Amino acid sequence: DIIGEAILAILIFVVLLLWKNSYVFTQKQEKFTSSLRYGWFYILLGCLFILMYGSGINDSAGIVNTAIFAFLVGVYEEFLCRGWLLNEFLERYGDTKKGVWISIVASGVIFGLIHFINVSSNGFAGTLTQAMNASATGILFGFIYYKTKNIWSVVFLHGFWDFSLFFYK
Repeated sequence: DIIGEAILAILIFVVLLLWKNSYVFTQKQEKFTSSLRYGWFYILLGCLFILMYGSGINDSAGIVNTAIFAFLVGVYEEFLCRGWLLNEFLERYGDTKKGVWISIVASGVIFGLIHFINVSSNGFAGTLTQAMNASATGILFGFIYYKTKNIWSVVFLHGFWDFSLFFYK
């Protein structure tokens, strides 16, 4: 799983650079630490999940592998959905209030729909719930990215959130 996610992360970097979508790398961005303030809820809830459900885990190699996997998922999905799709929608619909909201919601819904690839392991009802939660999270991450232009803050929030959910399950 880690190798697959690493390949996808590298692939999305290459696509962004080859398709001249390098604005995700070059635009003026808010500092990483200050941009995390918009995701405080995910950080707090993630820490609670880890404290409540992770106390019995003693496999440090498993924790490191899970952290790497969660980070790579964050890299791939955030560069795809916020770094590429959201910016493409913003170019198409403009920087007006309406255009921004259409862009953020559209990229968030697509982010949620991507999670339907999990239907074979989660069943339809579980995947539908996951897709709806992912859409809402994607909309919030889209807002954070739009406000801060810092892709790494949403990569971190996404990776940390996924990491904490592995403890919760």
